[in-house]
Amino acid sequence: MANLRDADGQVLASGELVRLTTAACGCGGRDGSAGGRPPARYVAQAFLPDVAPGASLDITTRGEAVWRREAPAELPRVALARPKVDRSGVVTLAWEASDGATEFWLRWSQDGESWQSVEIDLTGRELRLEAGRLPAGDGYLQLVAHDGFHSAASDPARIRIPDRTPDIAILHPRDGYTYPAGQELRLWASIAGGPPGPGDAVWTIDGTEAGRGTDTWAALDPGQHRISVSAGGGEATITVTASTQG
Repeated sequence: MANLRDADGQVLASGELVRLTTAACGCGGRDGSAGGRPPARYVAQAFLPDVAPGASLDITTRGEAVWRREAPAELPRVALARPKVDRSGVVTLAWEASDGATEFWLRWSQDGESWQSVEIDLTGRELRLEAGRLPAGDGYLQLVAHDGFHSAASDPARIRIPDRTPDIAILHPRDGYTYPAGQELRLWASIAGGPPGPGDAVWTIDGTEAGRGTDTWAALDPGQHRISVSAGGGEATITVTASTQG
């Protein structure tokens, strides 16, 4: 059994400790040794009602405690330094925390009231978020520290993420392919990761505008052509050949 106890050792809540099957070897959760013995180490979990913070946790078998952890004497503390944001939208974070804090969660909010998780199970004291992990514009970041019994949140840090250059891919035509000259050719692209919409895409063929939108059509004269599509500062380019031969 897993038990949550108060300062006097009285049980506040209990729950059965259940062994989890984590093996993916088809061996029924056993270690594959002779005789199919159960593994010496395994993952287990227990669910306890959230009745009070408690002063200690323990695991008992046949009434004897085989594991015990006491709540830290002080509540956890965490302070988030001012986030650093580069021009591409990469965010670098660093923080300080009390010794009892063993795990951190990072969350983001647009208004400082409604929060969304960004990262969990952090155990270090710094983090790098690649571009695209946070929405563009103004918002707040906050770090929550946990010590296994209590949690504490840092002061919210205001942050501004620059608009991201969109990722653009030309789906058709295919780079390096040959297509019939004089026939309508589909110009098809995808835009992701930036503010422009499909209608903002501009197609050019050899530098001359040929259409707008992510899905349009154009005919090619015989010869080699450079086809580009751009939107919101992003661009994708391919080269194709148009031929009159069948």
